[in-house]
Amino acid sequence: MNLIPEKRLTALLYIIPEREMPFATKRAAWLVFESGFTYELAALKTGVSSKLISLTVRKLNEMDAILFEAYLLG
Repeated sequence: MNLIPEKRLTALLYIIPEREMPFATKRAAWLVFESGFTYELAALKTGVSSKLISLTVRKLNEMDAILFEAYLLG
């Protein structure tokens, strides 16, 4: 399930460079997290493959967990 709060998601998308995650991929991930789009619907809307969106969402969830734990314990 995609449960990253909006402020943390915005921060994550901001710190990831454009070279690593293009704007269309960021937009697709945003649609999945904030608007509740399915991967397929976000793929149709942005032109990014649903597999890439799935991998991006997984990566963002992992990054959020690591950063949340680091700042919570630090």
